[in-house]
Amino acid sequence: MQNTRYPSNPAILSTLYRGRVTLRRRLHDGSMTSAARWNVASSIVRAWVIALPASGLVAARFYDLARLRVALLSPERSERGRG
Repeated sequence: MQNTRYPSNPAILSTLYRGRVTLRRRLHDGSMTSAARWNVASSIVRAWVIALPASGLVAARFYDLARLRVALLSPERSERGRG
């Protein structure tokens, strides 16, 4: 029975090893600084700060439009106009 927990393909193993060596070298040299990670984190936070209120505004407008449509198409309004 073949062990399926770890990749056995030589190309995959080679790629994983090179990635591990590169990461270790960058961490040791300090070229992978926390500034880069904070830059990514700040971009994500900015996107959330813009996206969440914007989606709330869009949802509120659709809610208002739905209420307006229900109010215009409701049977009570058409009966009041006839009377």
